[in-house]
Amino acid sequence: MVHAAARHGHAGASVSRVVELAGASRATFYEHFANREACFLAAQRAAAERALGFIGAEARSNVRLAVALEEILVRAVENPAAAKLLLIESLGASRAARHEHERFLAAIEGTIVASLPSECAPQLTDAALLDGVAGVIAMRLLRGEAANLPSLAEGLLAWARSYRLAPGDRRLTQRDWAELGRPIAPAEPAPSNDVALLPRGRSAPSLAETAASRRDRIVDATARIVAQKGFAALTVADVVAAARVPRSAFYAQFEGKQSAFLATQERILRDAMGAAAAEFVLGQSWPERVWKGLRGLLYYIAERPDQARVSVVEAHAAGEEAVLRFQSSCIAFTLFLEEGYRQKPAASSLPSVCSEAIAFAIQGMMRRALMHGSADRLPGLLPQCAHIALAPFIGPQRSLDFVSVKAREVD
Repeated sequence: MVHAAARHGHAGASVSRVVELAGASRATFYEHFANREACFLAAQRAAAERALGFIGAEARSNVRLAVALEEILVRAVENPAAAKLLLIESLGASRAARHEHERFLAAIEGTIVASLPSECAPQLTDAALLDGVAGVIAMRLLRGEAANLPSLAEGLLAWARSYRLAPGDRRLTQRDWAELGRPIAPAEPAPSNDVALLPRGRSAPSLAETAASRRDRIVDATARIVAQKGFAALTVADVVAAARVPRSAFYAQFEGKQSAFLATQERILRDAMGAAAAEFVLGQSWPERVWKGLRGLLYYIAERPDQARVSVVEAHAAGEEAVLRFQSSCIAFTLFLEEGYRQKPAASSLPSVCSEAIAFAIQGMMRRALMHGSADRLPGLLPQCAHIALAPFIGPQRSLDFVSVKAREVD
């Protein structure tokens, strides 16, 4: 199952492929597993237990963050199939598999943080450290660049260490972060995307306008259905019924549900980037621009939970092309961080992988909120997300002071 999922994705890891790779019969398969999903969960848990065993042993014996990070990267190189299953395919599987993925990352984080003296632990929130590292690993795995992972260890360690507070500085707990984000108002839902049919008669639109309108309706319908049922359950019949277009109109624009999903994803990612950029340019200083840009992004996503689930959660169920597009969009947001490397002399020496880790750490926070149905509360994560983006470049204490002041300014 591990190798079938790595080669063909979760959706393509059929029982037939699993038994062929295992050299077993279907009857033997069903003696051990009720169905394909049960086998996937067993493979996921076994891979997670092995990874945690190796990482935990290193962390306990060395009490060093550097060793733990190096071990994670080395294990990903040694067994890329298991790493891909744990970090990529698990996110495109069932709800149970996604929750197993979150438990796996939390267990790694707990193992590493517990092994560190309190004065050495970075001021990062929840599993942000592991989300950043996992995102960097996943991107290299999908691009066929797993062999390069060990060379990133020093850069990722520099990123993690950039959040360390000085001795005596007060660390913020998860409860502190929640209190800091509480004054930020929840987002109001955006107007519903009710299907607006085109006029007829003399005021009827041109053929090009009709095609464009139908495409928009198909994209809107795809987002709604994927958010409700998930990509795996999406059907063309569902889309054409919700969009109120003939089946022929769908196939005039799209080859199938995969291409309709990719078009939906592309529009959502483009609009989200636009919402962030429109706010980013309004800030006077770079930290203020980052704050405003993240605020624009979080409110945009929170107001459109259906679209958010498509871009942040369901992309992993739609195949490697969708995942690569999503990862590329995360990297695109690192453009807003370029000015950070000029904020102080020490920042200029930070490796570029810091920006990638920041983007994936913030994305991980958003994904968790969406998985738990808390889209309207995304704006409340603004102080944490801003700290993740700012601290490596301006220093963790200055970052905490900045976000604390900005959070109190919110009406």
